[in-house]
Amino acid sequence: MKVDNILIVGGGTAGWFTAAALRVHTPHLNVTLVESPNIPTVGVGESTIGHINVFLHSLGMNISGNESWMTACDATYKASIKFTDFHKLGGEPYHYPFGRMDVDNLDVTGRDSWMMKKWVYPDLPQSDFVNSFYPQMPLIYGNKIHQNREGIDLLKPYSGVQDLAYQIDATKLALWMKGAMCQDVTHIKDDVVDVSLDDKGYVSGVTTTDHGELTADLYIDCTGFKSLLLEGALKEPWHDWSEDLPNNKAWATHKPYKNKEEEMEVWTNNTGIENGWVWNIPLWNNIGTGYVYCDSFVDDDTALGEFQRHIGHGDELDYKNIKIKTGRHNRGWVKNVCAIGLSNGFVEPLESSGLVLVTEPIDLLIKTLTMRDGKVTQYDRDAWCLVQKELTDAWKYFVMMHFYLTERDDTPYWNYWSQEKEMGAHWWGIDFEQPHFWPSGMVATGSFGLNNTYDVGMELAICRLKAEGVRYLSNAYLCIAVGSGWNITNDYTVKKTTMVQPNFTRDVVENKMKSIWLYWKNRTEDVQAIANQSPTMYEYLKENIYK
Repeated sequence: MKVDNILIVGGGTAGWFTAAALRVHTPHLNVTLVESPNIPTVGVGESTIGHINVFLHSLGMNISGNESWMTACDATYKASIKFTDFHKLGGEPYHYPFGRMDVDNLDVTGRDSWMMKKWVYPDLPQSDFVNSFYPQMPLIYGNKIHQNREGIDLLKPYSGVQDLAYQIDATKLALWMKGAMCQDVTHIKDDVVDVSLDDKGYVSGVTTTDHGELTADLYIDCTGFKSLLLEGALKEPWHDWSEDLPNNKAWATHKPYKNKEEEMEVWTNNTGIENGWVWNIPLWNNIGTGYVYCDSFVDDDTALGEFQRHIGHGDELDYKNIKIKTGRHNRGWVKNVCAIGLSNGFVEPLESSGLVLVTEPIDLLIKTLTMRDGKVTQYDRDAWCLVQKELTDAWKYFVMMHFYLTERDDTPYWNYWSQEKEMGAHWWGIDFEQPHFWPSGMVATGSFGLNNTYDVGMELAICRLKAEGVRYLSNAYLCIAVGSGWNITNDYTVKKTTMVQPNFTRDVVENKMKSIWLYWKNRTEDVQAIANQSPTMYEYLKENIYK
């Protein structure tokens, strides 16, 4: 299949992000976007992670501290994700900061050095883990912005360009891209009323109300959960994840600031409440917030009441109820239809995965179209599907771990996660009822070392109960696990160690590790001095962006 003409069906974030990327990276292709004037966009994705910086940079957008585009979408910066009342109700909140860990001063014990520190000092708060490995934590706690353009050694490996993501109004950003980057895209506002297939099952055209039939070589399905082309026309099977990710509704709104400088936080806060969790995303003009819940545990009206009590607002705000469909299609690219965003699959809003599942598939699409001058084979389609499924499934397992690591059992919802939710048939071998699950327990070698579609719960189990170390866990997994009270070095595991290392005592470990622990302490104090001199996020944005 030779691709010269592309038709994007559907606008919104997925549609206009795709159109912008195609215009920038494949300007020789003819791109048309058709969207209904009568279908509103979902617009639940207002928070990003560091993945988006590469995407924005590839489009030529400034991500270096003077981002003019930020004003178009009420954007603020985001350095971390904070989780409150996920591990324990009323317990210590924990952070997942963005960026690489500072591991340059570690010895052969690696990141297990902190596990030993926790054993030596049992009263050490779990937050000391991120404080030790992420030099930017004093900036985050103080709600300060420092780009580290000078490459200050104390802050390394932190870099604002790489490690400051954004909190945005995604719909507004898509509209900005439409105006700034898509002038050469043919834009049609019309309803698609029919999809035609040829005798080989390829889409031969889409029929609109006022513009007749529109044709292309490649059709990009950006029609949201409706999945008009991939599921509606091509009947691609859907794999439902509601058993593993049961949250299927959300109440969403925007609330006004009471104290803008204090409430404009440099993190997205996620708080566990009765039957789900609430996001809090500080934008420039207001705060985006929403309650993600499962209607098997609470009805919509009761959920709205829980949400309103949590945010301290009543019916004076405008609330939108959103249905969430967790899962993915068996394949996201079938014949001449490639699905981007919700039309392909969705995990749930936690960890800002919604926009990741837009920008990363677009990246795979651009790589495919530019690899052989627009020539696409069945192998290329299968390769795209392989990596896209790997990405989506990895996010599924990552999001799940935030819930099943909880100790909460104070409501039926949280008791389900801590006491009732089983890990799944794929833990015990091949899941014959759901064979599309990846072989999660396989050992990755060679090029497959880039594959991260294993179930992280399996890896946590092996590391804790067999390996008794954290060497192979990713930084993200460790932040969530440790924040959830996950420790693997204790008196029992040390007792076993003393059989081969009789002198493995608290005093010996403390003496051996004191130089590393002292380095963490001194670096934190020095970075705190930098934070004290740095502007708050509100001050920085007011001075540099919203002038």
